[in-house]
Amino acid sequence: MEERPIGSSSQRVGSASAATLAVLATGALVGLVASVPGSPFTPPLFPGARAPGILEGAAGLIGLDALSREGLAVLGAAALFAAAGAFLYALGAAWRGNLSTRRVIVVGVLLHLLALAIPLFLSRDVYSYAIYGRMVSKHGANPYTDIPAAFADDPVYPLVSVDWIDSRSVYGPAFTAVSAGVTSPTSSPASTVFGFKALAAVAGVLTMLLTAAAARRASPERAAFAAALVGWNPVIVFHGVAGGHNDALVGLAVAAAVLLVLVRRELLATAALTVGTLVKISAAVPLLVAAVAFAFRRPHGRRARELVKHVGVGALVALPFVLPFMQAEDPTLGTVELTSRQGWLAPSRFVLVTLRGVANAIGGEFAGNVVSVIVRLAFPLAFVWVLVVLVRHLTRAREGLDTVVVLGAMGWASLISLMVSPVLLPWYVAWLIPLAWILPRTARGGAVLISVALAITELVAEPSRAPRVWEAMVFGLHWVATPIILLVLIRLLLDLRRRTSLPPAGGFDDPLLADHSPPPGDGSAGGERALVAAPA
Repeated sequence: MEERPIGSSSQRVGSASAATLAVLATGALVGLVASVPGSPFTPPLFPGARAPGILEGAAGLIGLDALSREGLAVLGAAALFAAAGAFLYALGAAWRGNLSTRRVIVVGVLLHLLALAIPLFLSRDVYSYAIYGRMVSKHGANPYTDIPAAFADDPVYPLVSVDWIDSRSVYGPAFTAVSAGVTSPTSSPASTVFGFKALAAVAGVLTMLLTAAAARRASPERAAFAAALVGWNPVIVFHGVAGGHNDALVGLAVAAAVLLVLVRRELLATAALTVGTLVKISAAVPLLVAAVAFAFRRPHGRRARELVKHVGVGALVALPFVLPFMQAEDPTLGTVELTSRQGWLAPSRFVLVTLRGVANAIGGEFAGNVVSVIVRLAFPLAFVWVLVVLVRHLTRAREGLDTVVVLGAMGWASLISLMVSPVLLPWYVAWLIPLAWILPRTARGGAVLISVALAITELVAEPSRAPRVWEAMVFGLHWVATPIILLVLIRLLLDLRRRTSLPPAGGFDDPLLADHSPPPGDGSAGGERALVAAPA
């Protein structure tokens, strides 16, 4: 199916040009603010880690270096908000067919190059990657049993976040191996940071290309939209790539798996998702859904054998990464440590803190403790329910299960898992985006809204950079962004319940994917594909 542009030729050209100019201009402004020495966007940097002279000079030429820290922080916040707005405008143009896939990819590559060039963006996570990698490559230690504080003489250690200096690694063994590889040949901490950023940039570009290829195969009119979701997304480009986050590798694994599912290379898709899981455990969600779906696509007598095949492939992929780090002290390789963490953006934390405070005020500490237990159980149980209804929907289709329906179930599960997670950070969106283009309007819009909300939540790297902007940012996180995400989560759970009450259908007419599905009780196979609807 060809792309179906809407409107006259001049209108389409004008929309494409406006979208491109808006995304490039706002992205450039974010990059220039980040390039000012001591920018509020940058955490403490190693000597030699600064923007290229052309970017630093351009920032000085337009007077950014003359602004106060607070003034530059306000401008930077405005630039991120503008970039998020430009991204939304561009998504609408792409969905209407006004942007070509080629244009999206070229601009996406330029944005990734900008993200690679600017200094480290907002987060210190890359320093944790570096110290864990150096513990293996330079010190011969196991980061799943040793902590960074035991290597205080290492040149990377002074910039590791105090939140992580006493923590063993929570990253998967595949990424620990990658981290050891990145840190082994590098001669300075600054070059190590650049190495992680380069890895994220390459992964981001490949994810964009694979996502566009998958969309072109399944629904060609969505290809430009799918590519823009990755390549023009400020949370991917700046928070993810410019921050050097390993979530870009998880996104790449998911994007590869999506394309492999569409071309019926299911064992290879399992292998790709296994690698993603060995980077971060989050990829286990689409892996689980996919493995069950692959098994139920086979005739009844062959399902157990098919499932065993996929488990075997996963084990063969995992063993070379797991065995070098396996020990009795932490056989989960950081998974238990990760589950003990809780982030300030997560809806579960917002509900927990709010309801516990109310319960404490009304019934005292005991009531608060009871409410805490209930809330801590409610979110995981909600996700278990999501998995159950998705698997039940897939098994109802059995041998007639379409590949795009499998991907839809993977997308729904990934979206909900992100929102119920006890830790939610902007760059986590990379796990979801390669699947978001295939989802129906409500879920697709939810994914876009989360991307935009998370892109504008973290605005200052450290409180000392701009204290007043930091305080405003924290207020916005707690009382604006998180409640919005919670409301989106509730809406999506209700919508999923309605959709999974309907009988399965083929392709994009399946209730999991149809933009307009019939109400419960209607026995029709699902709504028409309303591909000209707005993306949000």
